[in-house]
Amino acid sequence: MTTSVIKAFPALNPNEDIIVIVQKGIVSKDAKEIGEAKVGYNGLENDCDWYEALAIAKEEARKIGGNAIKITEHQISGSYLIQRHRIIAKIFIINNLHDQQFGIVNSHDSSFVDRNYALLHVYRQGDFAVFLDYKLHLGDSVICNVKNNQKKTIKIYTFGTHTIWARTESKEELKINFEKGKEYYIKCGVAQGLLIGRPDLEIVKNHIGKAEYNSIQSYDNGNLDKIIMDDGREILCTITNEDDDNVYIIIIKGDNELNTLVNKNKIKSIVKG
Repeated sequence: MTTSVIKAFPALNPNEDIIVIVQKGIVSKDAKEIGEAKVGYNGLENDCDWYEALAIAKEEARKIGGNAIKITEHQISGSYLIQRHRIIAKIFIINNLHDQQFGIVNSHDSSFVDRNYALLHVYRQGDFAVFLDYKLHLGDSVICNVKNNQKKTIKIYTFGTHTIWARTESKEELKINFEKGKEYYIKCGVAQGLLIGRPDLEIVKNHIGKAEYNSIQSYDNGNLDKIIMDDGREILCTITNEDDDNVYIIIIKGDNELNTLVNKNKIKSIVKG
């Protein structure tokens, strides 16, 4: 791990939340870049998984006073069960987390509080399990599919304590007490399991959740990457990740979304969207 510092500020509390903005995410216009952290595997240390790499980058941000990091590069090597993650993350200070741009709807905002529902914001930032999706349940009902680099807002009309859960090789659940006129953010991910990985669900503070939620861009045809193959074919897609051998992509066809990969040996060039 190495950290380059543009300007250091007073260190943050070790328990301070750090916003993570993914590679295609949006950085607030008034964000101040103060450094960059590089976390990687040098062949001598233990394997570094996605969550360990993020934790190290966050700790480096705290040391120099940053409250947000943006992933600018993420590479994976090794097998699914034994992975080595390399990330480069720019470190920022964002001063307006509690302002309207990233703020939450509060009890003084009658335009929301007077409505007869709560809002549940579900999001999943880019992670290592590109091809693993899962269904998120509210009690016995499926409320959305959780996919890489996706977000969704659900209106909740039944108040009180409910169980939010998901299952792959194991089950993960949260208890949330929904109240009328309030917002809730669930950050979803995939933790490494014995076979295919297991759901990782976390309730996050609203100002952190909204900033991360807003940083995820929706896929649209005006912002697609283009992969030009050796045989002349062109693939319009969204590139989500890459390793030494493959580029991992999402292709949108109508309402359908295809997660797939392209071998680098067959690629002539890539034009970023």
